[in-house]
Amino acid sequence: MTPSHARLPPPVPTLGVQVASAVASGVLFLICGGAIVGHGLRAVMGEGTLVEAHLVLGPMLVLAGVVALAIGAIQWREGQKLRRVFASGEPADAKVLAVEPTGVRINGQPVVGLQLRIVSQETLDPWEGRAQVRVPPEAWDGFAVGERVWVRFDALDHGVVVVCGLGPAPALAPAPAPAPAPAPAPV
Repeated sequence: MTPSHARLPPPVPTLGVQVASAVASGVLFLICGGAIVGHGLRAVMGEGTLVEAHLVLGPMLVLAGVVALAIGAIQWREGQKLRRVFASGEPADAKVLAVEPTGVRINGQPVVGLQLRIVSQETLDPWEGRAQVRVPPEAWDGFAVGERVWVRFDALDHGVVVVCGLGPAPALAPAPAPAPAPAPAPV
């Protein structure tokens, strides 16, 4: 059993792998497409043989490269948002309503999707949200329906939820007391 307030690994890092593969694919498509388009242009100028595939395949590969790079950029932004919320989002308690397998494993650990009922520590208004979490073997029991987890969410977009640990959310630390004002200098 996992101790109360057990901290979990940062958000699902599959986005990093997806971003890297999208960018690598995009660059490869751009290089190949550019080479084919360049060969086709040389052929049009009389320096080689023109194959109709040059006029179709080259631009298609260039377009595929641009699309792959755009997908990589979008995934990178989403990953950055999850990391920001994990580090500094608003804390909340959540109850697991459903656990759904995703079929993804990272370092042998399954990634599951969670349907959660979330209660903010500030407003106490519940809402339902979804999150994905990588489940270490020692934490598996903590992700059963009805269990409590603690999450962080984006205060501006309640749809961005990151599971941070098992059990209830740790109490918010009290704000530090203001420093005393310096004494006036003697005259």
